[in-house]
Amino acid sequence: MEKILLIIQREYWTRVRKRSFIIMSILGPILIASVYIVPAWLAISGTESQMIEVWDESGLFEGKFKNTEKLIYLYSDRINTESNFSFLQNDSIDARLIIPPIQLENPEGIKLLSRYGISAITQSLITNTIEKEIENIKWAQSGIDKKIVDQIKTDIQISIINLGPEESEEEVNTAASTAVGMVAGLLVYFFTFLYGAQVMRGVIEEKTNRIVEVIISSVKPFQLMMGKIIGIAGVGLTQLMIWIILGIISITISTLVLGFDQKALVSGNATSIVAQQDIGNQNEPIPENDFLYALKNTIDYPLIIGSFMFFFLFGYLTYAALFGAIGAAVDSETDTQQFMLPITIPLILSIAMSGAVIANPNGSIAFWLSMFPLTSPVITMIRLPFIGASWELFLSMAIQVIGFLLATWMAAKIYRVGILMYGKKVTYKELTKWLFFK
Repeated sequence: MEKILLIIQREYWTRVRKRSFIIMSILGPILIASVYIVPAWLAISGTESQMIEVWDESGLFEGKFKNTEKLIYLYSDRINTESNFSFLQNDSIDARLIIPPIQLENPEGIKLLSRYGISAITQSLITNTIEKEIENIKWAQSGIDKKIVDQIKTDIQISIINLGPEESEEEVNTAASTAVGMVAGLLVYFFTFLYGAQVMRGVIEEKTNRIVEVIISSVKPFQLMMGKIIGIAGVGLTQLMIWIILGIISITISTLVLGFDQKALVSGNATSIVAQQDIGNQNEPIPENDFLYALKNTIDYPLIIGSFMFFFLFGYLTYAALFGAIGAAVDSETDTQQFMLPITIPLILSIAMSGAVIANPNGSIAFWLSMFPLTSPVITMIRLPFIGASWELFLSMAIQVIGFLLATWMAAKIYRVGILMYGKKVTYKELTKWLFFK
């Protein structure tokens, strides 16, 4: 055990001290935060105020278009001899909205002429204003009080309750559960593949440089393999924690300093930030974000975090053992392709089947994929918000541990033979023989 600990320390400290690890640990969360922050910042800072001239020949929309910080409406009477394109001679006018005499039942012929193009947000605001005013006119002409109709309309929100043991009840939100499960599954996929491949490259490098011959003289092959796997697992956990902490700090500071609406920022849609600002400038209430409420109040984060750490660790250990066996069996990284495919297919299948799992998290496909050790790290995390701390979760954990032990046993058999073998092209038949060497 002491020798394994020494190998773990060596693998861990040699990697965390590398300049590439430090740089990526710092830049990673910054890049992740920038995916949300930069588009939002560009959408806001890059949007200049526009002046739109309104030709309202119908006379229905006088004063209905409200000015905002980004949009200024100028009402003018159309001169019959004036061309539709005459506003191009006035540099202060960016676009011209032409509303001809229209039929309320079939409003056609409305045009928006622009100098450089109009954004989807501006088009949406103008369209919504016209639609809203036409609806108000129709209500007035019908003689029906719109307030009564609004009172008749009923919004239904169905609370989804999971019934747990001892007659306990737990409220869940499908959208929030899906988002949390998918993010957790993708993190497991990403780090398992990234650091599992590092184990393989490390073994190949030591084998190619003949360093392993010196090391094997002092430790057993199994001790070397386990030390390398666990040491790199520590590197992955360290970088994951750094990314999570710095990512939260980066997004929080950015939202506070730049003044973004956090609800819009979480949605990941830069245009929604601008749209919400324009709506706010029109003194209309912004609807409450039920998704954010669900993220805060309906997700069992202790269960999510605990399960994530378990499947991250054992999923990585399972794949790292297999990657290490491949590294020991070949002489160069180019020779790994024939053996990588059977190992990477389950990981890729997990992501490919995530849509089907989300659509039916309690179906037979989702169940059996969460029980297979090579797909359960990703699939079970996607299912977790739906199944909770049930027997399915604990059964999946137990099978995952068994899968890890089996993968480690197979990898150790291949590792002890292949680590000192050079210059021979290994086949699957040869690997099978190695499993039963005494």
